[in-house]
Amino acid sequence: MKNNIFSITISVFPALNGDSLLISYGTNEKKHLLIDCGYVITYNTYIKKELIEIADNGECLEKLIITHIDSDHIWGAMPFLKDNQEKFIEIKEVWHNTFRHLLNDTEKEENSSNKEEKIIKNILNRGYFNNELKNGENQISAEQGTTLGALILKGDYRWNSDFNQKAVCIENKQTVNVDLESQIILLSPDKEKLDNLKTLWESELTKYDLKYSKEEEKLYDDAFQMLLTWIKESPVKGSQPISSNKIQMAELLSLAPVEDKTPTNGSSIAFILKIKEKKLLFLADSHPGLILKSLLEYQPEDVINFLSCLFI
Repeated sequence: MKNNIFSITISVFPALNGDSLLISYGTNEKKHLLIDCGYVITYNTYIKKELIEIADNGECLEKLIITHIDSDHIWGAMPFLKDNQEKFIEIKEVWHNTFRHLLNDTEKEENSSNKEEKIIKNILNRGYFNNELKNGENQISAEQGTTLGALILKGDYRWNSDFNQKAVCIENKQTVNVDLESQIILLSPDKEKLDNLKTLWESELTKYDLKYSKEEEKLYDDAFQMLLTWIKESPVKGSQPISSNKIQMAELLSLAPVEDKTPTNGSSIAFILKIKEKKLLFLADSHPGLILKSLLEYQPEDVINFLSCLFI
């Protein structure tokens, strides 16, 4: 029996130190957005059965949004897309930035030497960092085709189509309509944040005396994901762990804020999801400075009231 009651539900899946959220809204035929997938255990234990139930109801995922390339956000997405090769659930659109989205058109036309394929494959053969089973979260093998970009391509999904197959970033598009009652307002990343991630990647490539080649674009996508798991980004200077034994709340509040500068976190996809008159804020691991700038541009004068605010 149809109840015709409009509702918004946010499911926060247990993901160890990772993150995964499912937003469902509507009356009878609901819209669903899956934001990040945590670890493999997150998908196998929690997400999969939710997706099967959605599919059994004749519904689909409007968006699968992978906010950035950190393993605690993406690793659960890989077994999901492997399982979904038989399309047990429709995914209308995937948002995910990888190596191909960091390049401008001029760079995509450049070619270089034949040694690149061998070097790239050496990176792929090394695989992921610390790929040992630990509390059930790290179960990703490094065989060819396991990376998120490879699985998106293999599944022939609409990939960043809302942004004309380019990067999900503010300069390319700020507002995306999901339907007549909902829209996504992008807050992060901007081109500068993606350029910082590209610089980090290129600094690693110099160790291999490697430049980009158009012919090996798919392999670069794979190597980009694997190699970044080996990069140990420096912690924010001045940051301290929050512990009742080490620092009290009053002391914490008195400290000058120190903003995260790591390129991977800065590349996070963050946004406002507006459903009718309700607003939900999803920040991933984005940099606060850009978020504040984007929010002030979105609504420069009045206070913004959010139904929910989630750092994921």
